[in-house]
Amino acid sequence: MVATFGGSTTYDIAAGEGDTWSDRLAEALGPERWVVVNHGVPGYTTVELLLQTTFYPDTFGRTPRCALYYVGWNDLRNAHIAGLDPAYADFHLPSQ
Repeated sequence: MVATFGGSTTYDIAAGEGDTWSDRLAEALGPERWVVVNHGVPGYTTVELLLQTTFYPDTFGRTPRCALYYVGWNDLRNAHIAGLDPAYADFHLPSQ
């Protein structure tokens, strides 16, 4: 299993089912050999993705052999916010 993580660039809201870069990766690796799971969440920051990985490492009862992160853009939105919760619990949901 390969897990992909990122914001909207990984979730790819503009792409239809089967058209994300995670889907293309699955095709390139060979679906008979690898399962690629897309964990993209629109608006997620690098920290939120790392927390997701830390607290929810298993998908479908399996730990991924490899994780790919395509991150960074959403970090600009929360830079230098005074009083931000260390786990970003008071940031993402209200901002969406």
